[in-house]
Amino acid sequence: MSYFTYDTIACLWYNLFDGWMLFHHISCIVIQAMGLFSDDFKESYFIILGLSVAEISNFTMHMTEILKNVGLKHTKIYQLIENSYFCKI
Repeated sequence: MSYFTYDTIACLWYNLFDGWMLFHHISCIVIQAMGLFSDDFKESYFIILGLSVAEISNFTMHMTEILKNVGLKHTKIYQLIENSYFCKI
């Protein structure tokens, strides 16, 4: 939940949001809060775990954007990270 809270504040601060991304972040914060504060943690555990697995691609997504911004789009490391983003297991 802290990642989404931080990312929401950072994206609002730097004006990086579109409507769907804001909806995604707020939905994830609400779902995780509901899971953390529910009486039956066993069920909410799977919700939180599912959201965590869904967000695992963030590292490769951000690394490709960083490499593009520093002019390394046509390098082997960029291609490796880009391919691993699309070929996750």
